[in-house]
Amino acid sequence: MTSLRPVDAAGALPAASGARRVAGPAGRVLIRRDRWGIAHIDASTVGDVFFGQGFATAQDRLWQLEWDRRRALGRSAELVGRPAEVSSDAFHRRARIGDASRRGYDALDGTTRAILDAHAAGINAFLASDDARPVELQALGVEPEPWEGWHGVAVFLVRHVTFATWQTKLWRARLLAALGPDAVTAWRNEGAGDTPLIVPPGVRQAVDRLASAGLLTAPGGPADAAAALADLGLGLSGSNAWVVDGSRTASGAPLLAGDPHRAYELPNVYYQVRLRGAGIDAAGFSFPGVPGIPHFGQSDRTAWGVTNAMAEYQDLFVERLENDGAGAVRVLGPGATWRDADVHTETVVVRDGDPVDVLCVATAHGPVIVGGPEHGVGVALASTGLDGPGGSIACVLAQLVATDVSQLDAALARWVEPANNAVLADDSGAIAYRTAGRVPVRPEAAAWLPVPGWTGGFDWQGTVPDAELPRVVSPEGGAIVTANQRVVGDGYPHVLGVDAASADRADRIWARLGDGRDLTVADHAAIHRDALSLPLLRVATLVAALTDAELAAAGGTAATDVVAARDLLVGWDGRMLADSAAAGVAAAVRTELVGLVLADLPAALRANPFAPWEPPATSLPPPFRVAQALDGVLRRQPPTPAVVAEAVRRAVVALPPPGPDGAGWRWGPRHWLQPVHPLRGLDAAFDALIDVRSGPLDGDIDCVWATNSAPGITDQVRTGSTARYVWDLGDRRRSRWIAPLGASGHPASPHLRDQQAAWSAGELVPIDWDGTDGPTLTLDPT
Repeated sequence: MTSLRPVDAAGALPAASGARRVAGPAGRVLIRRDRWGIAHIDASTVGDVFFGQGFATAQDRLWQLEWDRRRALGRSAELVGRPAEVSSDAFHRRARIGDASRRGYDALDGTTRAILDAHAAGINAFLASDDARPVELQALGVEPEPWEGWHGVAVFLVRHVTFATWQTKLWRARLLAALGPDAVTAWRNEGAGDTPLIVPPGVRQAVDRLASAGLLTAPGGPADAAAALADLGLGLSGSNAWVVDGSRTASGAPLLAGDPHRAYELPNVYYQVRLRGAGIDAAGFSFPGVPGIPHFGQSDRTAWGVTNAMAEYQDLFVERLENDGAGAVRVLGPGATWRDADVHTETVVVRDGDPVDVLCVATAHGPVIVGGPEHGVGVALASTGLDGPGGSIACVLAQLVATDVSQLDAALARWVEPANNAVLADDSGAIAYRTAGRVPVRPEAAAWLPVPGWTGGFDWQGTVPDAELPRVVSPEGGAIVTANQRVVGDGYPHVLGVDAASADRADRIWARLGDGRDLTVADHAAIHRDALSLPLLRVATLVAALTDAELAAAGGTAATDVVAARDLLVGWDGRMLADSAAAGVAAAVRTELVGLVLADLPAALRANPFAPWEPPATSLPPPFRVAQALDGVLRRQPPTPAVVAEAVRRAVVALPPPGPDGAGWRWGPRHWLQPVHPLRGLDAAFDALIDVRSGPLDGDIDCVWATNSAPGITDQVRTGSTARYVWDLGDRRRSRWIAPLGASGHPASPHLRDQQAAWSAGELVPIDWDGTDGPTLTLDPT
């Protein structure tokens, strides 16, 4: 067990004011802090702007920088020797994130490499200071190593390689093996497809090889799904983003709004920053360790936001592998020829534990992330992010200096991964949408399932040309809404994605926009607070239709409470409000329906056979897979009244006593947030230091107000809106933003959680564009 040293929390706060001489910048850099502790960087050269961003980020988030870099390079177990970190490190070594990051950096143009180098130099300038280290590094007794430019690529990759679709392809393989091809489409997140999936023989053979090697069968019984979520939360993402043009606003200028959905971490995954100088004048949300504002920002002329495009830009190739008896590994290729794989062994160093050797095998398709020669079969990951690492960072500067949507569109032509829906606006009144990212051209079956690597028939044939990616400019109706719903119809000539999110969130945003013609920032902020859950409203409709006799037939005790639960859902409006007993009952019934559906599945689907290979932080336990597809499953084959009544009975048994006015059943007491922290659980005193919690929260999964639980596992909030924003193109002083917690990652800082109350209430705070009232730190070159 990793032991922690005593820490000085108050003494760890970095100095926010004064003057210093530091190595790295070409001229003076100012880091001004507003009332929220958000850093505003002022410099006279592009390099110095990003130097200042690096320095400020290290001031506020040095622990996060170190942890993400260690994760990317497969070195987190050097800090914390728990099995979860060892498993995560082994995956990142097998996936060769470090090698890809170096290659990606080397392939970038000189300007982008200089930006990464300047950002790293800013981090290193802080490391060279005598400021105390964050409490996490104090507790572990660790001093960070200097940063290098390629580390920015690494921390970007580690946030996205496990962010996409390869794990869903493994889940579909299990569905195919256990239930057949119809189940693959029936269990889509957006509901059952109209057309059955035709699985080519070669794909069936590939999945059969995984099954015969034992890779589709989990050892032992079902895993503890709640424990599986305890490490770093769900690797699940969604987002909302929408834009309206001036014909629909009170000001006559566009409004662009949205919120990204990721796991809640302490500190938050996003970092608010203002950058100004050398033609740059923008504010937005950055990734700590990555220069610029890649996803959500506003400049003096433009604004941008993104959601996940749900594109299939990662494929899995089942490889036939064998040891040649002399220490080499061979892989079967087209024409039944055996070729040498790229193989080496790396060692994961484990704090307070024995080192673990990891065999790293790569084929022509990519690194082998599941299985290996000892199984005779392995699964290789082909990902545009590993194929073109660093490419997305090449967009950073062009985004920041773009003056209109056409220039933003051109800047995003270099974007690689994740494949995003980008919504854009400028101060001339133009709005636009584009898919940004590289999506491979290949047979459609490869977008659905693992495919054979030995035939050559499913190999990539380049990527979809940027000019052929979906785009919309100045649409009739003056609005664009994207919430991970399907982007294109059957007539689109390329395979972008095969399973999108339900259109429910997008439908709610459209409904809230209505035909409004005088929309304001406040109107858009109110859309963020839309807590109506269409899927749970459909569950409530099933419950409300139950007769007293059908409820009585379910048996059990507390019959009065069962009827009361039913009655609460009669006429319920579907809003997941913290003080709503009906919302609490609906969520509890959903949990029991997940359990009933899961219990009817074959045993092979009730545990995760890939647990030895998947990073625990992004593995989705089987109950959550069921929960993702539940709405579509129930709509495709409505449950009998007996099943619904049983779910209600079980929900009442699981819930606390209702008490007066159903107060014991209210949603909020079960629905609250405690952000995950990598060191939580190691030491009681340290846990008390980082015990940051919310009160009861409105919203849930499938709501626009995304405070997402993990249905079937826990009602606590695990993922959701890790930022919210409304960008006003008429007067950016009216723009608003918010983040859960706050700008700082230091437990003793007043800015650790000073935005939390506003975020919990669904409120936004102003951006300080005109000046700051807080301290200023002046950095001059040595």
